[in-house]
Amino acid sequence: MPKNKILIVEDSPFIIKFIDTILKKKGYETDAVEDGKSAIEKTRKESFDMVLLDLKLPDMDGIKVLREIKKINPKIPVIMLSAYDREKIQKEIPQGVASGFLPKPFKSGELIEIVEENLKEPKMVGENLRESKPEMEPKGEEIEKVIGELKREIIGIATLLDIGKTLVSIKDPGEQMTLIVKTIMTVMRAKICSLMLVDPETKMLKIKASQGLSKEIIRDTKIKIGEEISGWIAKEGQPLLVEDVEEDPRFKRRNKEKYLTKSLLSAPLRTSEGVIGVLHVNNKISGEIFDYDDLLLLSALGNQIALSIENAQLNAKLSKMAKELAHAKKR
Repeated sequence: MPKNKILIVEDSPFIIKFIDTILKKKGYETDAVEDGKSAIEKTRKESFDMVLLDLKLPDMDGIKVLREIKKINPKIPVIMLSAYDREKIQKEIPQGVASGFLPKPFKSGELIEIVEENLKEPKMVGENLRESKPEMEPKGEEIEKVIGELKREIIGIATLLDIGKTLVSIKDPGEQMTLIVKTIMTVMRAKICSLMLVDPETKMLKIKASQGLSKEIIRDTKIKIGEEISGWIAKEGQPLLVEDVEEDPRFKRRNKEKYLTKSLLSAPLRTSEGVIGVLHVNNKISGEIFDYDDLLLLSALGNQIALSIENAQLNAKLSKMAKELAHAKKR
């Protein structure tokens, strides 16, 4: 039986990789483009069973792309992706044109559910076929879960605002790295976290701070750029969610790094000069696997931490230069 072929139209490379990994794991064939013009050309030249279309693209409005795709293939199911409010988007989407709407951020299960549902029986927004199911009164445990998620988002935002100021106030680099790791573990609710930096002389990634790893792993881990998971992230400069490291085609049979669970989450520490390091977390306290929400949060934290590390290093250099200059003047 031939595989269903799905076109992903999304301007974020790491969201494309996230969707691509989930769909391929379920046996779907995929292709991806990052702009509307390419999506229209792909649809015109190739045959697809479904399109996952981001509403906001760099060159064209997603609604316009949707209309053009439907002119080419009126029967193809198109699922709209967007971080905007569902009701607002459904008002913008032409009636009876799109098959569904998937709000960002979404979990892997939600993606698979809407894909499978519409491949079996294509539906249309606004034709009473994709109407929302009646909402049930939330149970106590569901309310607690929502409250917990909101608390974590608040902690994450507060961390983004505060960590830069805190790092600058700490002079010792080792203390800075340890603070980062402990903060990440708290926000991400993880049992294990490590921070690797690129050694400027050897160009190898080395663990500078960690929680939950043995002294032997910390001492012996040295990874070249482009090799293993850490090296891949440093080379590509993209965050990574791996639900099963043993089955992921990018790393299968070449995983020599020590991870205590199959699911892991990693993000680059990227500055204006390039990638300076990599953050890793694994072993969720809850025992669950990491998801897309976790990926976005760690990526945001990674960006802020990289900037803070860069600023702290610059301040240290300037302080050293000032001391050397003062010492030279005394001579």
